Amino acid sequence: MLTLQGASVEVAHDGAQAVAAVQQQRPEAVVMDIGMPVMNGYEAARAIRAAMPKGAPTLIALTGWGQYADKARALEAGFDFHFVKPLDIDDLIGCLDSIQSAAAAATNG
Repeated sequence: MLTLQGASVEVAHDGAQAVAAVQQQRPEAVVMDIGMPVMNGYEAARAIRAAMPKGAPTLIALTGWGQYADKARALEAGFDFHFVKPLDIDDLIGCLDSIQSAAAAATNG
């Protein structure tokens, strides 16, 4: 769905792969599940923030866990946004569009 919207998409199959991919490719945004193998989304978010304190991408949690405590834990781990499955794709696309618009505005001064 995101590719159809013009987004460049890379897939990582676990949290450690996600961290490595983010460090190599330096995307504007990362959509990440919380319940990943090897390194969960919370751990991956913390690792990304620690490795890229000034140039980290916007981190978006996409998870089946949607209680207040789950959202608070995601924000504490370093996520900027928290979406609960099943996802309304228009909500995610709107979020990504706003991130891209903000990045363009920052670049253009």
